[in-house]
Amino acid sequence: MRGGGDSIMTYSLFDFPPYQNTPTSIDAAIQIAPQAESLRQLVYQALKKLPMTDEEIAESCKLAPNTARPRRVELVKEGKVIQVGTAKTKSGRTAILWGAV
Repeated sequence: MRGGGDSIMTYSLFDFPPYQNTPTSIDAAIQIAPQAESLRQLVYQALKKLPMTDEEIAESCKLAPNTARPRRVELVKEGKVIQVGTAKTKSGRTAILWGAV
């Protein structure tokens, strides 16, 4: 993306929360953007204590699953969180267990 003059503006992966190309997804990304970094840190700190599934992350951080999961995905893309195993969800399904690096 080009700014004024000859300078080229570049953005990192984390300048804007990820979104789909739909009006509702774009609106949600705009609304969460000011809080995304602090929410990422909340999720990261929780995972530093012990590995968790996405379901457990949402519960532990008191976040909606659709808020917690994207923050965990961002942490994976940053290389701060990795898959460390599997565990059962409340419904008995197998889920990925995530842990801080």
